[in-house]
Amino acid sequence: IIARLPKALQPKEPKFFMVGVLSAAGEIEELYQRRESAFYFCTGVRVHDGTAYCGTIRGERIARFKL
Repeated sequence: IIARLPKALQPKEPKFFMVGVLSAAGEIEELYQRRESAFYFCTGVRVHDGTAYCGTIRGERIARFKL
């Protein structure tokens, strides 16, 4: 039903990102979430010296946070 609405009336895509830290067994150890951020749609993560750097294919920003 929503897809049939005019684009001006369709709900906007929520902008948030979520990154999970997994154990070697695949269990979630930590979960980081941020809503209504200028950065969203995290597609890659690299960790260096206790800081996680997140990249995206939908923008020109990088998110960074301490683990």
